[in-house]
Amino acid sequence: MRLVTWLLLFISAPVAAQSVQLQTGEILLKVEAEGVVRTAPDRATFDAAVVTSGTTALDAIGANNVLANRLIDALRGENVPIVTIETRRVSVEPRYRDDRNIRAPSDVEIVGYVASNRVTVMLDELEHIPAVYALMSENGANDIDGPQLSLANPEAALREARARAVEAARLEAEDYASAFGMRVGRVLQASERNPQFESSNAIIVTASRIAPFAIGEIETSVELWVDYALER
Repeated sequence: MRLVTWLLLFISAPVAAQSVQLQTGEILLKVEAEGVVRTAPDRATFDAAVVTSGTTALDAIGANNVLANRLIDALRGENVPIVTIETRRVSVEPRYRDDRNIRAPSDVEIVGYVASNRVTVMLDELEHIPAVYALMSENGANDIDGPQLSLANPEAALREARARAVEAARLEAEDYASAFGMRVGRVLQASERNPQFESSNAIIVTASRIAPFAIGEIETSVELWVDYALER
């Protein structure tokens, strides 16, 4: 936890220049505090694509449809508690001959087409990650990213981090108030820096299966600035 505190000034009369006016005898105390919560992730997201090729666009699309349907049917039919399976992007693009001696765009020769169907797969029971990865690999997915681990309810962690930041700021202010023989009075103003969500997990994926992994933690942090009025 990082706490940086500045004691700015002591005044005997209200100061009009302050954005929040102090009253007679108050001291302005600025406190910066951090609240941190570390939570085990409970959601995994895969980004998987079925990529196929053909001599014509229809060939590439037809082959892709077969494998994509097989992949989705396998995921839906498996006894795995998958939250969502969502199509993210479908595309078909020409494939050109790799000839560095081509002098003009009109000379480029199309030698085939590549079709791609990319889906997002989300599950909330992380013990099924290896099974889902293997299922996708064995049923047509030949480009898999993930899993990306996250929190299903990040708002709860954020609320706890905010509460800890507020508590840390208050404790720091009370330490200074006690040292000056004063007490913590009004909160004059408070502001928050954008909260951060950082994952400490490490996932190792091989060509055909997912290796054992440590789930790790998601760190949610909040930086808070609070202006207190100390009073006698």
